[in-house]
Amino acid sequence: MVISNKAALPKYQEIRSFLMERLSSGAYQTGDRFYTENELAKKFSTTNLTVRQAMALLEQDKYIERKRGSGTFVRKLPNRPSRLKITDHCTIGILTGNIELDNNLALGRVISSLHKCASENGYMLYLSHNHIQSLIDAQVEGIITIGIFEPDDIKILEKSHIPVAGIGLNVAGNFPVISTDFDQEGREIINYFHRRKLNRIAVIGAGPEATTASRMLPTMREETEKIPGMTLNEFVNPPEGECLCTKAIIKKSKPDALFLLNWMSISPVLSALDELKLRIPEDISILVHGENALALHTRVPLSIVRSDIAVGCRKIMEVLLKIIKTGKDESSHYYYDQEILNLGSIKDKNNGEC
Repeated sequence: MVISNKAALPKYQEIRSFLMERLSSGAYQTGDRFYTENELAKKFSTTNLTVRQAMALLEQDKYIERKRGSGTFVRKLPNRPSRLKITDHCTIGILTGNIELDNNLALGRVISSLHKCASENGYMLYLSHNHIQSLIDAQVEGIITIGIFEPDDIKILEKSHIPVAGIGLNVAGNFPVISTDFDQEGREIINYFHRRKLNRIAVIGAGPEATTASRMLPTMREETEKIPGMTLNEFVNPPEGECLCTKAIIKKSKPDALFLLNWMSISPVLSALDELKLRIPEDISILVHGENALALHTRVPLSIVRSDIAVGCRKIMEVLLKIIKTGKDESSHYYYDQEILNLGSIKDKNNGEC
């Protein structure tokens, strides 16, 4: 992945860029009086001749009109901010928000997939973690957000007039986003267990990632109630001051299968199973939400439910590039395709095989 560096612009181009951004900011209406050459020469510490070069470019594009003896006036406004290219290649900004960067296999796959798609379309990537202004200053053509952002961040993105598309749960902004369909995922997980006659399910998880994944629990409850003899016990984010005692949970609920909402629950669960002398998958099956579990080396590879990141990233990149090229905004919500990857930790009680 290539990170672009901001290069110095000729002074007249710097002035033109500033004037175009002022026209795009909403500060002017058609017919308003615009800057004079003297004002700009003083502001940028340059000559009137250099200012005249910049003004001539705007006049040529019919944004301003200079009237001899009267001054300069706004003739039309840009549909969206016009940015000068400051590198030899166009750039797409990747903005990561409220997500864990360490040991995050899924994030790596997202960025890798975005980079491949961007490169195929002639774009470079500019990566920034939670620093929107750096992408604005870099004059990126568009921004893809990854993760969850505060409302104030959404406002900054919208005011920048830079095309934006989101990956994750950020549905507050008026831009397209792709995320997990937790209702569909919850239905598929319950039916997957049921088809293998794993009817006593315990859900375990704690922390921000578990909180996010727990959005599927209402649907999982509804699906469980439709199936005679199936039970769902939830042990998610215990009250403050209480610990999530996995050994006691497993001993009490006697589940056929454990569904772990996040990879950080894996270590305490495996320790509890060792103490209880329960074997995977002979005595108990395990399914983990998210592919970060693949980064852990366990005696038995753990089965996961994950999103088809490559297809999802390609879709959201195509949507962003369409907005960049046409200037037409979209506010659609797209969903990842999901898959359950059984790597050997889930037993099928119909035939005793994994």
